[in-house]
Amino acid sequence: MKTLLVAINSKYIHSNLANLYIKKYADKYYGYDFKTLDFTINQYESDILAQIYKQKADIVAFSCYIWNISMVKNIATSLKKVNPSIKIVLGGPEVSYNYSDIITHNFADYIVVGEGEKTFCELVKSLEQGDYKQTDGVCRLKDGNVEYNPNTELLNLDDIPFVYSDLTEFENRIIYYESSRGCPFGCSYCMSSVTKKVRFLSLGRTFKDLDFFLENKVKQVKFVDRTFNCDRARTYEIIEYLIKNDNKVTNFHFEISADLIEDKLVKLLKQARAGLFQFEIGVQSTNPQTLKTINRSADTQKIFDNVNKIKNLSNVHLHLDLIAGLPHEDYESFKNSFNEVIANNPDQLQLGFLKVLYGAPMHSQAREYQIEYTHTPPYEVLSTHKLSFDDVLRLKSVEQMVEIYYNTHRFDSEIAYLGKFFETSFDMFQSIAQFYIEGEFYLAPHSKLAYYDILYNFAKTLDGIDIGLYKELAKYDICTHEKYRKLPEWVECDLTKANRDKIIEFYQQNASSELFAGYDNAPSTLLAKIAHIEGFLVNPFTMENAETFVLFNYNNRDINDKCVGIEITL
Repeated sequence: MKTLLVAINSKYIHSNLANLYIKKYADKYYGYDFKTLDFTINQYESDILAQIYKQKADIVAFSCYIWNISMVKNIATSLKKVNPSIKIVLGGPEVSYNYSDIITHNFADYIVVGEGEKTFCELVKSLEQGDYKQTDGVCRLKDGNVEYNPNTELLNLDDIPFVYSDLTEFENRIIYYESSRGCPFGCSYCMSSVTKKVRFLSLGRTFKDLDFFLENKVKQVKFVDRTFNCDRARTYEIIEYLIKNDNKVTNFHFEISADLIEDKLVKLLKQARAGLFQFEIGVQSTNPQTLKTINRSADTQKIFDNVNKIKNLSNVHLHLDLIAGLPHEDYESFKNSFNEVIANNPDQLQLGFLKVLYGAPMHSQAREYQIEYTHTPPYEVLSTHKLSFDDVLRLKSVEQMVEIYYNTHRFDSEIAYLGKFFETSFDMFQSIAQFYIEGEFYLAPHSKLAYYDILYNFAKTLDGIDIGLYKELAKYDICTHEKYRKLPEWVECDLTKANRDKIIEFYQQNASSELFAGYDNAPSTLLAKIAHIEGFLVNPFTMENAETFVLFNYNNRDINDKCVGIEITL
């Protein structure tokens, strides 16, 4: 029987690890050669349907998540109409916890519940034999009744083959990697809380897999482990291994629990190349009542203490998460959580919104806390007993401003200066959001430079602002990311133009200096292409009124992909 594994990803850069696992497992242990097809939610359903139909498969299996389940339902329903004999199989987190409801909708024949590598292969084997027998872990309708026996057998992770061999098909895509399954914690909003059992790949297998990524100089490897550092000793060994074998190219992303970090690990991280590691840390809330209700036992102060220890190393990219819409968190409480988190200067601040997921304890608690959420995926919060829909909308606008004006790091100097005119960081982003709404800037997309125009016009509305200083800071921010042929009209550039000859002479005299490492004795014309020298009426580093020239070498960037300017003398 020809079997097709289908993934509908949220973006082109994403890949589906589940289908890759099943394909490799089926080949190694069952001799099956399953074909895989990857699509995105941005493609037309009719085009996806056509491509699947043309494969003439006997079994089509869909990997189901909150971002694609609606499309899967529509496409599977249509497949059944054009080919009634086809067998539709669903798997993944979006169907593993409400399987008895999904199966009654009659757009799927079978649902693989939970871990799918072996279960799916056993299902295909049974179907090939022509007389389907109940397979543990598989749900189906039989005579109008739901038939399901749970699968209590969990695989040894080392038995699952490594999924990457030829990386050409993953060019320009994120490489996902899993070194453990499960989570020891019981956060009520997360499906990983259902089982606290954690399984790990052996260190030997993990090191072998990591060697493949290092040898192939993969740009980024994103670990999907729910809490990578739940085993501190194992974490230390992996981090140590990656530091010792650093290829100077690959970045490794981990989701970690900051309160589990030990000083021993911080000391080790000090040895890492800047940009080797990226940590994502879920703070979620700093409201003690909220944390207790969602079953998070993390020590917030310890989290921040450890975050600052790592932040002070200046070589690890830190990403902190908050969730709006949790029980007992009203607008003011969330504002307080926001301010406490952003005070730690994370490289990224992710302001997310509660998803009431099937399988997570929060799903059964929603009524208790009057949580209203969208009836279709992603089941996102609309209001709670403490947060109105108006509040949610206001937080949505703040989230957008944080994404644009904080997380991009294109406006760092301006935002730092503007913050002086507000009591808190949240108040500043809230005010920018209100200006954005009143100006109806949300109605159309904008160029990178247009966002500077919007923020400049906002700055002009503030009492007491030194708009001349602001312009110079904006010019500095613009130059930290790329070399523009034309700056906004309100940014004065005369000082740079007036010193053009001195700038050319500077390139000629410093062609072999450390300022241009890797370009020793390069001609000034080449140096002028990879770098830029800008003149300022105000020193952007000290804020003093003094003519200052700054060199931006665009081949020398920090962990936020930002070119840090160097003050020079012409």
